Amino acid sequence: MTRKDKLAVVLNFFMPGLGHLVAGLPSISALLMIAGAVVLTYVELTLETLAPRLHVVMFVAVFALNTGLAIDLARRLRSLAAARA
Repeated sequence: MTRKDKLAVVLNFFMPGLGHLVAGLPSISALLMIAGAVVLTYVELTLETLAPRLHVVMFVAVFALNTGLAIDLARRLRSLAAARA
């Protein structure tokens, strides 16, 4: 994987969809992931004050989702690199 691919994977962990755009894989799903991440962040921050116990659950869920999306992008980029070689 190139440095750009690695950067895309890291960015995709912190902002799902952004890594796809950086990697040159723009799509409607990437834009929807970004919108979903913004909404989930808002909900998570709201739960932090309104329902602290639910905030922990939401944090774990978002962490798991972001990890899965970053791994998925890494696999996709490796597959694309292998196909080009």
